[in-house]
Amino acid sequence: MNKVMAVILNYNSYEDTLKCFDYLKRQQGVDLKVCIVDNKSSDGKQNELRQLVDQNTFVIINEENKGFSAGNNLGLKKAAEENCDYVLIINPDVELRDEVYLKKLSDLMNEDKTIAVAGTDIVKADGRHQNPLREPYFLEEVFWKMAIVKNKFSKKIPYVKNYLKSGCCKKLSGCCFMVDMNFIKNNGFLDEGVFLYSEESILAAQVREKGMIEYYCAGLTANHLHKDSEGIDKEQLMRYSVESKKYFIEKYGCYGKLRDNLVKKVLERRLKDR
Repeated sequence: MNKVMAVILNYNSYEDTLKCFDYLKRQQGVDLKVCIVDNKSSDGKQNELRQLVDQNTFVIINEENKGFSAGNNLGLKKAAEENCDYVLIINPDVELRDEVYLKKLSDLMNEDKTIAVAGTDIVKADGRHQNPLREPYFLEEVFWKMAIVKNKFSKKIPYVKNYLKSGCCKKLSGCCFMVDMNFIKNNGFLDEGVFLYSEESILAAQVREKGMIEYYCAGLTANHLHKDSEGIDKEQLMRYSVESKKYFIEKYGCYGKLRDNLVKKVLERRLKDR
């Protein structure tokens, strides 16, 4: 039986975290542990989270919010201590309604040891699909304003490929994916160089560097009930997005040296023009 840990990164999302946790506890066919990492929430629910602790459930209260990757690394390191084979990184607002979801996905990774990261169909509340993903094309980065207008009127989520076909893919959504712990430990865990955004691109680049693959499994579904947050600082999010993309391109490359330099200049201009 595969030993799996699910890591939920909680940030002011207590109710969603409880629902996600409840669905996880229904999973069958795996030796499951759950680690909830509270990323310095301000809602005062830390004591309620601590009440969930038992022999298979861990709660880590983070003293500082350093972002998505740093928070999830706390759970991944706990999984390493517990000698887990695989870890599911899952957002609090994701529901696993298939009770053998973890078994099917971990069995798939067991059968093919070249798979470092595996993901499934992810369906939003409006019925749109979030996996598998690709990087934006070079011209989409350069003419980003045109790309934004085009994407605004599209019925599909931007940069999603064929969700009906299983196989090796360029990139997987960060809201729900499974990683092989041997890969994660050899990789030195997740890159903490970004606070938010581009984590998926960075992980995909690291997988390729190790000669492994990301694999998309069609026919297995996670439900993502994401809602746009109210009162969010959109200017700050834009800065995170641009700075994270610059970090990704500088450290891992994307389009080739000359084109990468041009994209970085375009990104810098986007910040200056705000």
